[in-house]
Amino acid sequence: FTVSVVGVGIIFTAFFAACGTMFFSNMEITAFTTEVIPYLILTLGLDNVFIICNAEKQIPSYVHKVETRIALTMKEVGPPIFISSVSQVAAFFVGIATDVPALRNVCIVGGLALFYLFIFQMTIFLGVFTYDL
Repeated sequence: FTVSVVGVGIIFTAFFAACGTMFFSNMEITAFTTEVIPYLILTLGLDNVFIICNAEKQIPSYVHKVETRIALTMKEVGPPIFISSVSQVAAFFVGIATDVPALRNVCIVGGLALFYLFIFQMTIFLGVFTYDL
């Protein structure tokens, strides 16, 4: 239960961190941004959480040491998660070049949220997941 709550919680924390960065930078956030971006990062963020949890279940049962299980899990799925996260963030940041201010703000918030989400998944989520194991 705790792992699932943390998995969803870091997604909303990443969104709030992106919004906080926008406020700190004196950039405005449109209503469209607050309506669309949470659902978008929810789907992308939960995908990575499921990938990590599923990969850990694929580790043979004779590996009992928790640190080894997490290391083998991240050896398997860490690089693909990193590459997909970099690609998603880059795709959002390419959208900053548009002339439409509302779309530009959506791209900035989306890119920042996905960046924060990756950092939170690799630190907070993996820590809680390791503790749960």
